[in-house]
Amino acid sequence: MKYKFQLTLQDIFWRVENLYKDKEIVGRNYEGKIERYSYLDFAKRVRKLASFLGSLELKMGDRIATLEWNTRSHLEMYFASTIMGYVMHTINVRFHLSEIEYVINHFGDKYLFVSPEFSDIAKELKSELKGVFVLDKEFDKIIDSQKPIAELPPLDEDQEAVACYTSGTTGRSKGIVYTHRTIYLHSLALLLKDVIGITRDDAVLVVVPMFHINGWDLPFASLMIGAKLVLPGPRPKARDLAELIEKEKVTIATGAPTVWIDFLDFIERKI
Repeated sequence: MKYKFQLTLQDIFWRVENLYKDKEIVGRNYEGKIERYSYLDFAKRVRKLASFLGSLELKMGDRIATLEWNTRSHLEMYFASTIMGYVMHTINVRFHLSEIEYVINHFGDKYLFVSPEFSDIAKELKSELKGVFVLDKEFDKIIDSQKPIAELPPLDEDQEAVACYTSGTTGRSKGIVYTHRTIYLHSLALLLKDVIGITRDDAVLVVVPMFHINGWDLPFASLMIGAKLVLPGPRPKARDLAELIEKEKVTIATGAPTVWIDFLDFIERKI
């Protein structure tokens, strides 16, 4: 069944640009410093990044990969790739080089965008990639110089949006692709009181990796409703999380049990 209103990530992006311009995104960078900007400034960056991706002569449905932590740059890729109709493949940063090569080749990624931490690994890859870009300050300058894309291409809600591969299983990693409709509906569900109940008054700290099931779709859901989004950056330690929770007045924090076991140990030592 087709619907008149297509549930795509372009609609979430529209809400970012038009409904919650002044809301805030906070992220810890590779220097350990806190960066912050408004939804509107984020949207402008996304449109510039989308323009850059368009210059790579990518076609609708082409696959591009990321190898990155929970950072501002990764969030920008989340939107710039998907609203253009490309499929973003988030690679587990803990994969061995051979696993990274396998998933890139298996999924047919055209380009790879990596954090500065993994730039050396990228050089060792044996793949059919057309290019590799390091998400560093020089890349930021390139994106800043782009003209923001004005018109976004029409999308269908059943189009592929994001792909993830399993880890810790027997045999080769297995891939799964999420459509625009899937991500939209799951993000919407996260706003329900009986699920997580994210509201625009919340400050959401997403510790669960953005390469793991789309960060549980929390980045999408948070921006959908206008919550303050807090990204812990590369390899966050318990001390980093405690500082972010206190300084950014976090109301919702999400992560695996092991993360919170370490966090509670740190807090108990500090009391």
